[in-house]
Amino acid sequence: MIKNKIYIIVIFSSIALIGLIISQAFWVNKAINLSQKHFENRAYAAICNAIREIEKKSNNTQMQYSENHYENIINILKKNNIDSLLNKHMIFNRISNKFEYAIVFSPKDSIIYKTDNFTNNVSSEKVFKKCLNNLYDKASFHIEFLFPNKNKTILYDIWVWLTISVFFILIIVFCFCLIVLTVFRQKKLSEMKSDFINNMTHEFKTPISTISLASEILINTDGCKQPEKIKQYGKIVQEEINRMKIQVEQVLRMAQLDKNEYELNKEEVDIHDLIQNAIHNLFIEEIDKRVSIQYKFEALQSSIMVDPIHFSNIIKNLIDNSCKYSNGSNLQIEISTLNVAEGIKISIADNGIGIAPEYQKYIFDKFYRVPTGNVHNVKGTGIGLYYVKVMTEAHGGTITVDSQVGKGTRFDIIFPI
Repeated sequence: MIKNKIYIIVIFSSIALIGLIISQAFWVNKAINLSQKHFENRAYAAICNAIREIEKKSNNTQMQYSENHYENIINILKKNNIDSLLNKHMIFNRISNKFEYAIVFSPKDSIIYKTDNFTNNVSSEKVFKKCLNNLYDKASFHIEFLFPNKNKTILYDIWVWLTISVFFILIIVFCFCLIVLTVFRQKKLSEMKSDFINNMTHEFKTPISTISLASEILINTDGCKQPEKIKQYGKIVQEEINRMKIQVEQVLRMAQLDKNEYELNKEEVDIHDLIQNAIHNLFIEEIDKRVSIQYKFEALQSSIMVDPIHFSNIIKNLIDNSCKYSNGSNLQIEISTLNVAEGIKISIADNGIGIAPEYQKYIFDKFYRVPTGNVHNVKGTGIGLYYVKVMTEAHGGTITVDSQVGKGTRFDIIFPI
């Protein structure tokens, strides 16, 4: 139910965000169109005022006309300094754009005069036209204007607000994506915590039930008549208490990792001896005969500075992980060492069930456990590999995993010497 609510909230929030972006884009487009119309009105006003001033001047000036109408209209415009008049009225109307113009014979739409950079084949540019009949009524002419950089000018006029709008939209999109990712990350973490609590409850429930049963038998058993039985059940109680103690230590250890309250008491040790001792202590009470451990120590320089306890726990966790995710047949684990440029490389490889590629990037996350399909008998709390990664990095090392489903898994740890 909660999962569905989250998806519904995300969907409606996405729709609202898309609507906001569309509406903002609409108003930005509206602003561009409005700015464009405002520019066109100012430009047309400047052209009309310039031509009107030329008309007034030409009416007060006596001119000698020839039979060539083309020459007449050009002479009228040049005599009245059309370029300077246009520049004056453009500046008056707050237009700083460079403009080009041409004088066109209207019946044939042929250009009889143009400025150097005028071109009439630019489809994207608006052409401003002004009739010249009041200036010269013996033939039909008009003048055409182009502003090559008009669009750039319009965008420049509104670039501040456009930049602000885009900036805030990007912030909103970024925050929205961040919130969605955080919600799903917290949801996933909450689910993993619930699994962790369920697993821990199960891990505690089993030894508590065993201790309760053994205690009841001890209470009802005559110690004088059956001392062996008392000893046997006392040993069971002790083993289960040790088992619970290990679980509690794991939880406390994870809490220390989260708060960075752990301390490393480093000392120089031989890594080969430490590995063998850790595995010996792991299997000292109950050796699984299906597990075969092989050593391949090739590191010539094997003395490094580490915390012996934490290093032993790293090895134990990796071996324990191999045992848990085995395929039920004879499990073979190979532990090898090798000197590399970064220090000493420790590899722990097994022939277990392997890890699918899509899960490999999550296995070092706190509480994460690899799904095992229909197999539900894999015990664990999801903090073993998290502890391994944190402790390895605390020693200045790195850890990587290489795994193939059905073939096995290899963990490579590199510690600096």
